Amino acid sequence: MNVILFFLAFFFVYHIGSFILGRILKRKLHLGKKKNHHYNETHRQWNKRVRRIILVIMMVVLGISYYFDLNPAYVCILALVGFILQELFEAYMDWKYSEERNEYVRSLIEAGYMAFGLTLFIAILSTSIL
Repeated sequence: MNVILFFLAFFFVYHIGSFILGRILKRKLHLGKKKNHHYNETHRQWNKRVRRIILVIMMVVLGISYYFDLNPAYVCILALVGFILQELFEAYMDWKYSEERNEYVRSLIEAGYMAFGLTLFIAILSTSIL
């Protein structure tokens, strides 16, 4: 029960922090609302490829970790790396194709915030504090 409450509290605090960070970045970088769309066909195709490759790698590592009885923390760390790689790819596409030149800075800062939040979440769960 404590883990569920921790997860819900962490989820709530993370999204509130993400909302506040988005507002601050919007004001400081003079950007409009973040658009979740593909800039062109190349962006759409590469986005699908990156997501599929990361998914396949995660499934293979998950299978290997269960077969060889490895620590499931490896899968969590790999998921964290996968999320960060997706965000870094998005920042690259923002840098390359976005009309607003500071859009990639917002993507990089949000990727760093996500990496920090997920690392903190995994660290707290892996130390069995709860």
